[in-house]
Amino acid sequence: KVTEVNGIHVQPVQGSVYFYCMLLHGLFHVVGNHWIAGIWLQIILQLIGAVLICLGLKKIINKIPAYLAFAYILFSPSGIKAGITYSPQILFFCVFAAVFYFVADYLKRSVEIEETRRFMWVYTIVLGVFIGVCCYLDISGIVLLLLWSVLPMVKRREYTTIWLARWPV
Repeated sequence: KVTEVNGIHVQPVQGSVYFYCMLLHGLFHVVGNHWIAGIWLQIILQLIGAVLICLGLKKIINKIPAYLAFAYILFSPSGIKAGITYSPQILFFCVFAAVFYFVADYLKRSVEIEETRRFMWVYTIVLGVFIGVCCYLDISGIVLLLLWSVLPMVKRREYTTIWLARWPV
């Protein structure tokens, strides 16, 4: 564990780097200092993230794009390289995928399912906290904030138009 370099205390700037170092430290403390354990951690995190992205896309789009995204994440050259390289990007991807899944679930519930208002307010606040944590880990988490704020309006308008088209004027 590196804490000082030339008498200067080293502190990670990005949140995901700090948590990734803690995760690796805990993993190596449990299984020993075997490099393959870190690679397995990367592969497992990538697989969890790909499954969560696939499930989230199935909620808001369809099965075929979800399966294509799943295959691309796992089998693209950049995905394969990310799976075998020690990097905090995969940890952030896993967190991003989890929050994306909750955003997709929120979108589906806000449009299709008649939930009580109290539940949706609580869900909105909790989802905002999750998105804030994701933005702390990496600035690209702001994409989830945009998705969370824009897509319900687009889907609600589309759903309302379809609903109004069913009723004769």
